[in-house]
Amino acid sequence: MKKAIFILVTLVLSSCSITLDLYPAKGPLSNHVPIKVIKAKATNVTSNSGRCFLTLPDGEYCEGRWSSTAGVKGSTNNYSLLLTYGQELGLAPRGNENRGYAMLLGTKGTSIEIEFLTGAGTAHGFGVAKDTPGNLFRVLF
Repeated sequence: MKKAIFILVTLVLSSCSITLDLYPAKGPLSNHVPIKVIKAKATNVTSNSGRCFLTLPDGEYCEGRWSSTAGVKGSTNNYSLLLTYGQELGLAPRGNENRGYAMLLGTKGTSIEIEFLTGAGTAHGFGVAKDTPGNLFRVLF
């Protein structure tokens, strides 16, 4: 009986997901009226990585993986969506968050990269996303 409960709890926790809202801030999708918020799902949020998927307004399905690491201060990484676009979008790290990254590939050739920050011990945060058609998004979850 204990083994069955353990397996059930493990399955429930490993399948936990969260919704990410991508708000078009710049690019072609930001010019649509009304602006369409894109809903993405990230699975396995109680872990350090999982699957991520969404459907773009034109029906293109995108899927990929996300991964997160413990807080890293003073990273030597020269490229960062948050460093490049965060201040412009009003999203600034405080320095004590966990950093994460996702890459999604679409069925029609679109690729989307997402960089995000979460508070320690939580699956909620914010970030920046950019796609190959030139859209820039605020990401909240």
